Amino acid sequence: MSSASGIFETIILELRPRLQSVNAFVSLSKEPEYVEVVLGKESIRVITDKGLDEIPCGDINAVQCSLSGMKICDKFLTFRFATNNPLEIGGFKTELLQNTVASIESLSNKPLLSNNTVYTIQCLNCGKSLTDSVKFDRVLPLPSENSDASDWFCHGHGNQMNGFSLNPKKTDCFYSQCFVHIHSESVANVKCSGKLAVCRFCLQWLGIQQNPTTIRLWFNTVKFVGSNSCVSTSSLQDAFKTIRNSFKYSVHSTVRVILTCQTSSSQVDAVLIWILEKNLQILFNGSGSVKKHEVAKVLFKLAGSDEPTLKMWQDDAMVSSFSVSKIMMVDLLKHLHKFNKMFPSEYSKSNEFKISYLLLYD
Repeated sequence: MSSASGIFETIILELRPRLQSVNAFVSLSKEPEYVEVVLGKESIRVITDKGLDEIPCGDINAVQCSLSGMKICDKFLTFRFATNNPLEIGGFKTELLQNTVASIESLSNKPLLSNNTVYTIQCLNCGKSLTDSVKFDRVLPLPSENSDASDWFCHGHGNQMNGFSLNPKKTDCFYSQCFVHIHSESVANVKCSGKLAVCRFCLQWLGIQQNPTTIRLWFNTVKFVGSNSCVSTSSLQDAFKTIRNSFKYSVHSTVRVILTCQTSSSQVDAVLIWILEKNLQILFNGSGSVKKHEVAKVLFKLAGSDEPTLKMWQDDAMVSSFSVSKIMMVDLLKHLHKFNKMFPSEYSKSNEFKISYLLLYD
């Protein structure tokens, strides 16, 4: 967005075509003495004692005399207005039902690694090799963290279930979308301290020790380097992928998710995420220009292991729980706090939770 006077810091317009309404949250560069907002067909004009600027609205089609609920608090300006949706699409006479699962990426658990390929495993932080080389004869998917062994091993009967093991051999690699289980002897330069697995050279958090012979390493903490490939992932995108994956386990419009991390040998932290709206369109000036994004609007909270709300959620069968890496939790919290700061204080919290967005679909 071209800004002559530069009076805006952040702009968020929440678009709800079905309700034919828009909620606006605008952060100004300086606290104004007075503000006037004028709705136009293709833009919103904001006039303050500091200057004049416009918010391009594209095809929102605002009703020009519908401005309401305008408030000014410090540097924040909030208001709402109505829209005219062409052909009544998304209105009360015509309702479009969106298939949320179809609108997100395929959640098939495709392997990132190949069997019978020689890899070196390197720490993403320092680049040092955690092993000379390793070749996996078997590269097999792990069951979901929310599944039961009796569901996964459907041909097991009675005591035969005790014969199954998810502990990999030295030539095995068991994978999920974001992490792998490998034998501890396959990574000689991974040091296990208590429940943590860290790089022997830089002591960076790499994963967790599942048991004396099995280590869980995340694709966003190490990289697998082959002769013609290099496999690693983004910590934030892996966090988004994990949250999207929780949609498979819920038929409700709202979803609750627990993301846990073994942050030290004796401490497990958790992020509680309550997804209020899976698919919300917003206009946001994240990269200087106002662009449309599809996001999830959420409540979130960082909780310790003794948090009563965490225990209540853990006892609820409708809540999905996933293990994440330390860098996934850190980067996800940075993302959530970034958008939370774009709300004025009265709109930024709900009881003990904070309000934010997740850019799950960018």
